[in-house]
Amino acid sequence: MPNSKYRNYPSPDRFPLAVKLQEHESVETDVFHKLDYSELVFVTNGTAEHRIGSQKYPLQRNDILILHPPTEHAYFECRNFEIFTIIFDSRVPVPALEAAGLWIVEQLYPHGVSTFDQLQPITQIPDYDHDLCANLVRRLSYETHRNRLGVNVMIPTMFTELVVYLARGKLHEEEKDRLWLLQSPVEYLNSHFREKIDVRKLAKLAGMSERTLFRHFDRMFGMSPNNYLRKIRIQKAEELLRKTHYEINEIAVKCGFCDSSHFCRVFHSVTGETPLQFRSGYQRKDFSVR
Repeated sequence: MPNSKYRNYPSPDRFPLAVKLQEHESVETDVFHKLDYSELVFVTNGTAEHRIGSQKYPLQRNDILILHPPTEHAYFECRNFEIFTIIFDSRVPVPALEAAGLWIVEQLYPHGVSTFDQLQPITQIPDYDHDLCANLVRRLSYETHRNRLGVNVMIPTMFTELVVYLARGKLHEEEKDRLWLLQSPVEYLNSHFREKIDVRKLAKLAGMSERTLFRHFDRMFGMSPNNYLRKIRIQKAEELLRKTHYEINEIAVKCGFCDSSHFCRVFHSVTGETPLQFRSGYQRKDFSVR
């Protein structure tokens, strides 16, 4: 039988999930608990020290833990510590989540002995998603304590929505990391777009291999460094076409194209118009506004 900690666990005829909302005075501290079910823990406030055996790790607001039985864990040195604990059966995955391809699903439903480090948070949600995720958990708690019409649809749907936001937290941090890694090559491209660019130089600026550079550019911008350079050149050309009376061959040179023919081909492939068509169309719009 599950221990009293799980007395509110749903009956078998309902979706296997329960929620505990615990403020700091209700969080059992300095006591190790052996899990009967899996837990997704959302730290909503304060700090604590998470312990598994002799290992320990500091927790703070917005940390997310995923724990599976038969793990024994405890919270020590709690300061204004508040958590939302979602108790779920990792043997019964939500179909929508299994099909979503989210990185976090493997941690929620390990299909056997979990291999990831359960001591440390699996992710940390961005602070701007804190209230949204907290409200989702409260709504989950409301549904699990009331046998309302459609509860077996509402609970897995809301749980899926919450998990998606948690997965995005890690991706948000990865995107910031990629942006920082790509800062030097991006700044270089924006300053030297008129020049012939050597990808090896960009990779050296980023401190990574060319292959890794291409992978980060694709994940961050959805394009290669060469296509990113082309995008910059076209944007500069559009600006010159709008704001100056330079000839097409002059704009081609100023934007890093080898000649006007090459410029016209690339411009048309990107915008669907020739440079002259773009300029005349902009002038017509400008005239109509006046």
